[in-house]
This record gives sequence, structure tokens and C-alpha cells, in this order.
Amino acid sequence: MTNRVRPRIEVGENELRERLACELHWLWSKAMAPRWSQITAAFEGFVERHGAVAAREGLGSALAALHSSLLWQEGALRVASDFDGEVGGEHPVTLIPSLFLDRVGLHAPLRPGEAQLAIPIAISDHTIPQVAPVLGATRLAILRSLAEPRTTTALATLHHLAPATVSFHLSRLLAADLVQRKRDGRHVHYRHTARARTILSPSPPAIPSPELPNP
Repeated sequence: MTNRVRPRIEVGENELRERLACELHWLWSKAMAPRWSQITAAFEGFVERHGAVAAREGLGSALAALHSSLLWQEGALRVASDFDGEVGGEHPVTLIPSLFLDRVGLHAPLRPGEAQLAIPIAISDHTIPQVAPVLGATRLAILRSLAEPRTTTALATLHHLAPATVSFHLSRLLAADLVQRKRDGRHVHYRHTARARTILSPSPPAIPSPELPNP
């Protein structure tokens, strides 16, 4: 524990409770409340698109599509990581989408019957156009990111999706004349078309990150 953290928690119970309440209020009012509609949309979109993958391709594909570092292989979910470990047994795994992570977190059970897989998700500062209900959250996000040419692998990494899932969405966007593809050597790059640009609403200025309170 650092010298900066210790004095902030080694206080009386009442003072610590009041301090924690103030910190949580600041987090809500400065970091979350101004973007609450975007935050809820991000979580609803997460559930919608991965539920659709589960229904269309099965649970294994849905788990692999949660993040680019995940792979479903031989009945097991594998996580690309610098660390070695294994979580096994008959207990269920709780999936926890989080706005505060930049990588997958796998938590081994502390008690029998517990295991957690934390998945990073992102929110967008874009205004969602009227076409969103037609395209769906995932397809719209892919289309927005094709202002510059990207490969299927790059899109999968950017959106934390399995390459097969990205290919499925790209095939639908190609059929609708919303993206075009161009081969460059061994790589195929995708970019949205003029038709796509006409239906995508312009983005408003990004919301600045709130300043942290003084320690």
C-alpha cells in the first residue's frame, strides 16, 4: 500500500464512510451522469449483439465473440494472456461487462460455485442515427469505423469481436451497398461507401473527460 493511499483509509469509521460517499457522488455526477444514456445504450447493445450471436451460432461462438482475446476451443474458453492459469469445475461463470477495464479479467472462484469473467466495453460519443434500429448496434459500430480502410482482423480487434462475427456483418453491409472492399496483396480492406456516408449522422463534439478531484 502506498504512502498516498494509507492516510486516506486509516481514519475513523464515520470519516471513511463520509469520504467514500463523497467519492462515489463525484464519480456519478462527473463521470457517469452526463453520459448515462450512452452508458445504458452501450450495455443494452452488448446484451443485444451477443445474445444474437448465441442464438445464431451457439454459446461457444458467443463467448469467443465477447472479446478479441477470447477463443472457444475443445469445449474450453481460452484467454490470451501473459499469465498461466485455469479455472475449472462445474460452477457457472458470471459475465460482467465493464466500462472501467481495457482487457479481459478472469477471476478464479474464492468459494465453490463462483467465477467471474469481466469484459471491457466502450461507449460512443456519436449520435445514433435513425438507421440504427435497422442496422443494429454492432453493424452500425462497424460501419462507423470504416471511414478509413480496415481489414477483418483489424475490425475484430477494434470491436472486440470474433473475426467470423465481423465477416458475417460485413457480408450484410456489402449486400446493402454500405461498404466496399479492395484487395491489397494478401489483405482485403473494407471501407464504407458514399451511400453509407449519406445515412450516417455527423458526430457531435466529444465530451471531455472530467477532471479528477484533488487528493
